[in-house]
Amino acid sequence: MTISGVGMLKKALFSLFALLVTGGALLLGATFIHGQYYLNLQHQQLVRMTDNVNAELRLVSKQFSLFGSEHRYHLQMPEEEQATPVASSPLEFVNSAVYWPHKVEITTELVAPAAWQSQLDNERLPIQAITEVNFLGEINGEVMMDNWLIEDPMLGVVQFQPALMSYQGGAEALLLDLNWDGFSINGLAGEARLAGLRLEVDAVPLGGGFYTGSSNLFITSLDASDDTMQLSLKDFAVENGLTEQADRLEQRINLGWQAISINPGMGLYHSAQSHLKMSVSGLDKGAWMNAKNASQQAELSAEDAQQLLLALLQKGLAIDINALKLNLQDANLTAQLHLKLPPNELTEFSQLPLLKEELTGDGKLVVDHRLLQLLPIPPDFIQQMVALGYIGFDETTEQYRTEAELQQGQLHLNGQALPL
Repeated sequence: MTISGVGMLKKALFSLFALLVTGGALLLGATFIHGQYYLNLQHQQLVRMTDNVNAELRLVSKQFSLFGSEHRYHLQMPEEEQATPVASSPLEFVNSAVYWPHKVEITTELVAPAAWQSQLDNERLPIQAITEVNFLGEINGEVMMDNWLIEDPMLGVVQFQPALMSYQGGAEALLLDLNWDGFSINGLAGEARLAGLRLEVDAVPLGGGFYTGSSNLFITSLDASDDTMQLSLKDFAVENGLTEQADRLEQRINLGWQAISINPGMGLYHSAQSHLKMSVSGLDKGAWMNAKNASQQAELSAEDAQQLLLALLQKGLAIDINALKLNLQDANLTAQLHLKLPPNELTEFSQLPLLKEELTGDGKLVVDHRLLQLLPIPPDFIQQMVALGYIGFDETTEQYRTEAELQQGQLHLNGQALPL
């Protein structure tokens, strides 16, 4: 090989080396920037969340390396929620991030309160969240908690059961699935036990920080007792859904629970069950989003609130209570209600009473006589409504019954016109 050929080879190798070094530096720099971007984004989200609950969030320390970082936070709850030494001390947690060219991995751990640290293997609680964010902004993560037990000076013996939560999201959707066996407390303030908590969220961004989709919360049982009272809540469930149809929205909610409370000292026993199945449909999407956004503002004038309400009603809506059931002390109430408001062109809040003429609806109500005795309703009022024919009474079942109809501003109960 000639001298000139050797020189050209050296130049080519040097150029290749420089290209690799430059490419590697750019890759490492992009990886670091990518990691910092999502840590800053997470910080902003934490600040917004704590502002909503009037808590104080402070970033107390930062540590950086070429491929990672560690952020340590203090979260101080409002004074009215600082009932125990654990609650009065700041909640401390640590975000440890590792940067990769294609993703960022963030591990979140809680620092144990000082009163608990001597009972644990290290300062971190046995609960850990691992979140991965790729360069497309897609999020995948898990929260894992083992079974553990501590003794608190105020709470007494506290046992936490295993929990597992998975979550994923991005520009298209957010999915969350939490399963927690629960916890138990046995201390000076009494006993409490939670079992079978489950949370499911399936949401799609609507814009402006709002989502359509569904969220479901289930609690198998919640038991609490002290020296004077015992309470048992069973099968608590809230199913909530918001769907989008063109420029309209429909909000649905199903609620169900049953509870038993006992006061041994006074010999009192109370039982209750409830179920509600309700929907509000036909909401104008733009007006609904404006109203939701305005409700989060610190100050909203009466005039602005009135205009938001008119905007929500201008395209009409329908309210349907397809099932309402209430049981108190084995006495029952069942009801249904359907109301519909057609589109209108009201522009002044003073015109709102005019909508009475446009509102239509119907409903049914059946109430056990024993239930009315438990409610703060004057007996004379019920008897007067029966005498006027607005309510019927079935002596065989000992139930009060009525059917309602609303047309052109006129309400009828059991076919009798009721002045409004």
